[in-house]
Amino acid sequence: MRHSLSTQWVPDDKLEEWLREDSYPLDLTSFALNIHGKAVARVITREKSIVACTEEAARLYMLAGAERVRRLVHTGATVTPGQILLEVVGDAYSLHKAWRVAQTIIAVFSGVATRTRRFVELIRKHGGRTVLATTRKTLPGLRPLYIKSVIAGGGVPHRLGLYDSILVFPNHKRLIAAKTAEELVQMVKQVFPEKPVTIEAKSLDEAIEAIDAGADAVQLDKLAPSEVREIIDYIRRKHLNTKVIVAGNIGIDNIEDYARLEPDIIVSSAPYYGKPIDITTTIERI
Repeated sequence: MRHSLSTQWVPDDKLEEWLREDSYPLDLTSFALNIHGKAVARVITREKSIVACTEEAARLYMLAGAERVRRLVHTGATVTPGQILLEVVGDAYSLHKAWRVAQTIIAVFSGVATRTRRFVELIRKHGGRTVLATTRKTLPGLRPLYIKSVIAGGGVPHRLGLYDSILVFPNHKRLIAAKTAEELVQMVKQVFPEKPVTIEAKSLDEAIEAIDAGADAVQLDKLAPSEVREIIDYIRRKHLNTKVIVAGNIGIDNIEDYARLEPDIIVSSAPYYGKPIDITTTIERI
């Protein structure tokens, strides 16, 4: 497990906002029942999974007023049914305040990490060095937790955002004067000469044009496996270093069709979407 995965990735002010959304100004049930006194909350998994974002969940409890975290399974660990992921001691009212938010964070993002691991395992069946990368199609405000979960599952983020890489889409091409892929690459390199340029291609001809123009990478959008194979063979015949990225409608049912071709990167949003891991929380008086 990478050390950075065991740290908190979301700042306190954001976590406090999530707590306020659920419990401000009052937990009516706990208030009406006069819930108080020292207690322990245990977050327990009901199924095997790759854990994610327990650090943020633990911090939610502390921000809600808990005294201390007594046990914590860190992001990236593989857990089995019945295992305690998080154990927190504190006032019972405070534990109830954080309970649902913390459990949901762990359940949702452990699901992302677990699905990511499954995708990575399917890719590795076919050898090579193909990397699974996930898109920036994350829910606003939650990207750090998606990225953390993907890394925990063995994947990487395709792009952190618009600010970290250059990827030219057809929408860009329609709005500029460049008529050829070579002109487009030159435009970018004049402004950012040290940045790799990736061009999205929606056909075999577009891909070859981008490769011949000197693009550092070509992203193949929704191309059939046979077309991907032809492009990879073309690059090898030319002895070029252009990276091949495959994207578009790639899910659990067809990822192996592309993995066996050994592109450099397979991009998918599919690990983001699916059932949360089945997790429960018990709160008991000490």
